[in-house]
Amino acid sequence: PLLSIAVLGAALGERGKPSRHGALILALLLACPVMVALPGQFYMHYYQIWLAPLAVAAARTLDGIHSRFDKDFPTPMKMFAGALLALLVALQIPFYNFGPEDWSRTKYGSVFIETRRVGKSIGTLLLPEEKFFVWGLETSLYFYSRRRPATGLVWPERAINKGPVSEEDTERLQNEFSRNPPELVAVSPYYTTKKHVFMDWVRAWYEPLPDGQLYAPFKLYYHRGGALEKRLPASIKTKIPESGVS
Repeated sequence: PLLSIAVLGAALGERGKPSRHGALILALLLACPVMVALPGQFYMHYYQIWLAPLAVAAARTLDGIHSRFDKDFPTPMKMFAGALLALLVALQIPFYNFGPEDWSRTKYGSVFIETRRVGKSIGTLLLPEEKFFVWGLETSLYFYSRRRPATGLVWPERAINKGPVSEEDTERLQNEFSRNPPELVAVSPYYTTKKHVFMDWVRAWYEPLPDGQLYAPFKLYYHRGGALEKRLPASIKTKIPESGVS
């Protein structure tokens, strides 16, 4: 609806010289596709950039229509406003029936729901003072497990991508792992194929956790010779929390 109204405003145009406000809105609208395209990723949430300029353009269009036609056509204008309101309500009302999991699955699939489930499972595996590390972007595993990260580097993307801090972050990660290796490493499904020396360290110092399918889509590895390994026969029998909202 916002796009339709904004296009209507552009079709109606302005008599005479365009105003400064109109020029600024047009410049912002033209900048939106550039801002969306610049990172080269085109993630869905990038398109939220369009919301502000479209909302402003639609509001300006409605104000222009009102000032131009309301005096001569009051009844049609009220009918137009009512129809527009009814359309917006009809479009939005169904979304109020969505619960948190419905929204999560609709927008992102099951990744965040599974992250919560696996995070709670990690909390049953580790003692309160024990730490683990997430090789991926699902930092909410720390939140749901109620366990602290093993390193201050909680965003490994910087180490993976070739950039000004990639070597520095990789060296920091290696030093912190060598000094105090975490009991557990959780590898994101999106990071299993990422090329980085970190996975060589994992294969050298860690073992895949038994019953790995219980923790899918993540892959969990325990530290060879660590405290968790000694507890594993009992730990792996712990039932994984259900994925319901809590």
